[in-house]
Amino acid sequence: MNDDLGFLGIKEGKHEPVPAIGTGSCKTAETTTLVRSGENLKPAETRLFSDPYAIRFVRPELLAWFTTHPTELQEIVRVEERRFPGMNSAIVARTRYFDDIIGESLNNGLEQLVIVGAGFDARAHRIPGLSGNVRIFELDQLETQAVKQAKVREIFGQIPNHVTYVPADLRTSTWQQDLVRNGYDPVKKPSLLWRGSACICHRIP
Repeated sequence: MNDDLGFLGIKEGKHEPVPAIGTGSCKTAETTTLVRSGENLKPAETRLFSDPYAIRFVRPELLAWFTTHPTELQEIVRVEERRFPGMNSAIVARTRYFDDIIGESLNNGLEQLVIVGAGFDARAHRIPGLSGNVRIFELDQLETQAVKQAKVREIFGQIPNHVTYVPADLRTSTWQQDLVRNGYDPVKKPSLLWRGSACICHRIP
């Protein structure tokens, strides 16, 4: 296990070691999912969004550690906020912003949704109106997608028909061709919004 747990902002040795937070791209996916799962613990009238699936993408051993080490968890949150001021709030705000944009796009005839760097994003399953109406393409590294697809099958029994996983390295210029090869329709004139990890594509009226 690394000495520095990175995004969690805490060093081993100060407390009983925290279970490792993924590896590679899975590390970022799991840590941001942890933040989203925290929002879902708030009362429905105060939370900014509902993501009942987020906690399912966090490994059980990590959740068990948080449950049995509340003092250490508070320290993790405190140190993390000091190292990355506003990071958790930014993730929550970004999630709500993208949810709102998708809702508006659905009202305007959204047909294709491309989620770039999707990680463990569960919008394909939690936002009403997407399933059965919108073709969703998720781009991410193969390692992360393999973990995610296994978890999606565990939760839903199968990969939903409206979701297509496209393994892609965004450092290259081939990911757009990869999208087309996997069914994305470039003929449809898109209205394009790209911000962080979301790209909304729909037919221009």
